[in-house]
Amino acid sequence: MVYALRPAVALRWLRLHPGEAVAPMHFPTLVAESDLPVDVVAIIDELLARKAVTRELGSGPLPPPIGGLIDAEFALARDRLPDERWRAAPEVIAAADDLFRRWLPN
Repeated sequence: MVYALRPAVALRWLRLHPGEAVAPMHFPTLVAESDLPVDVVAIIDELLARKAVTRELGSGPLPPPIGGLIDAEFALARDRLPDERWRAAPEVIAAADDLFRRWLPN
């Protein structure tokens, strides 16, 4: 979830700061400057607190507010960037997916 959450929040930040080209790398700053709903911020705060005491969070169900944010921000980005030229070729995506799956813990 965290791996999809950061880019979704970065997309939101970029949408809210149209004059900027690069979103903050510091995740708490990114969150603070992204005008997120209170329930989403509460979940993110909880995730960050848990991550502070352990290296990996493991797996679990996706909280609906986080899933909604991720879906909405990626959908908005797709709508704003409909040109396919920026997308990687299908074989590049397949190679990246294969590499990612080989590195996932069993």
